Amino acid sequence: MPSASQILATALEIEGEGSEEEVSVAIGALLISAIKDGKPRVPLSRILQEVTQAGCASLLDPLDAVPVLLSSRDQAAKDLISLMGECSSAKEVIIAVQESMEHIRASVQLEDEEDEGPNMKELSFPSQLNILIGLYTSAVPRLKLRHKTAFETINPLLAELQEIIPSMVSRATCEEGRALITSVSQVLNNILKWITTSISIKDDESLLFKGLLKSLLDCTIDSFANMIHSSLAQRTFEHLFPRFTIRPALEAGWEGGREAVQDAIHAYQALGFFINFSFIVPSTSSMVIMAHSDINAHERSQLLSNMIPIVLASIQANSALDEALTILLKSLEPQQQAGLPDLAPEIIIPLCMVIPTLSSSHPDPLVRHQAFRILSLLLAASPGPLRFQILSDLTIDQDLPQMRIAAVGLVKEALLDALTSSSNIFASSAFLRVFGPILFRPSPPELFGSELTLGDFKDTPEPQRLTECLALYYILLNRDTSNLTGIRDSSTMLSIENALLKPLRTHLRNWLDDPTVSGEWTWPVMPL
Repeated sequence: MPSASQILATALEIEGEGSEEEVSVAIGALLISAIKDGKPRVPLSRILQEVTQAGCASLLDPLDAVPVLLSSRDQAAKDLISLMGECSSAKEVIIAVQESMEHIRASVQLEDEEDEGPNMKELSFPSQLNILIGLYTSAVPRLKLRHKTAFETINPLLAELQEIIPSMVSRATCEEGRALITSVSQVLNNILKWITTSISIKDDESLLFKGLLKSLLDCTIDSFANMIHSSLAQRTFEHLFPRFTIRPALEAGWEGGREAVQDAIHAYQALGFFINFSFIVPSTSSMVIMAHSDINAHERSQLLSNMIPIVLASIQANSALDEALTILLKSLEPQQQAGLPDLAPEIIIPLCMVIPTLSSSHPDPLVRHQAFRILSLLLAASPGPLRFQILSDLTIDQDLPQMRIAAVGLVKEALLDALTSSSNIFASSAFLRVFGPILFRPSPPELFGSELTLGDFKDTPEPQRLTECLALYYILLNRDTSNLTGIRDSSTMLSIENALLKPLRTHLRNWLDDPTVSGEWTWPVMPL
């Protein structure tokens, strides 16, 4: 009865006696032909089929086959590599992976030095690395330790992997970045199972192992945080503010990002990290994990103060912004802040230096909206005098015209809060003393000169800003029935009439009566 190798030799038309060594060498030649030749005698798909049916996966030589197959886009090549990871010598598979990683490292360096683009006919370097990590996942648990300890065996492998991962960031697509997070999480889980169930190690070596594995996962999360794209901040926003959500606005394929991070969370938990909130060291990776984790009310009260340096750095660098905004939304959640003391100025002031710019100028309207709501929550959690000062600064900031307009709405929120409390600086004469010259005057004060045309007026931010200011004036007159701010004083009303309402009314009538402009513009304001 013919052996399995002889059956395979016959199926693949390999000449010779069909010994395992002959067949293994011949398969290597067939693989090279299938990859290099335009019309190979035996395609990869057939090699895969015949090897699988004959049960001769062990005849595949990973030292020769992995480098040949790794860059191929053919699915059969990937399946053959996977088969070697499961069936070939674990030691040879790991050596093949190390050699392939060294080749990738050299190719990346050469590509950078020569400023060449990627070879579109070959599998990208991030995808190749993902395959190699998959080989580690399959082969490491099958290793037989000889003259080295488990830590001495694994340490150089993971150190090399940790060194090469950052070089993939500029080359990886969103899908590739997510896949690498998942692959690293999976290899860590397998290695952890190996050291806890299959081999005997001391407690101190176990701690070294877990630190090594966590370091690799931290590096991976740090590197590909911008490729998660799970619409986490928007999902959190829609949950907290359903009345501000007209329709769901989530990024297509966001589920893939969520699943990748969940894989990482499970790996961290298996390692024993991120179980106790108080032991978390602030970092990009920890911020990402905490943003995607369920956090109880007690932890939320600590979350922002713990993560504030990383949150600020992320906003300024536009890195892991989705997670940074999520941390802010969760920490400043209205229900969470109810009854809690005001936030510390060392948290409020740095955030108020970066959030207004984000709310005004970020290219994504969803991010601008999220940032504006965060600013509103942040101010609501601020001590009254500090809130007063920040809003006065925002309403006069000429460098951020959109925020200057939106800040009027934030003043309205603060004012309404103040009118329902027992003592607040907004519900006092200080309000009109500071905000009166800012909000109830045109900007500049001489704007409504006799030469002001409708076209000139439309080219300024003033129509929008004054609409907000007039709405605030209307609400203040109706809500401040006790005249806490002094808005009902005759001198105050006369001043606003002369400085704003009268010149505005005059110009509106002139423009509306002008037949050359009367049909080209409307302004949504109340009767003056």
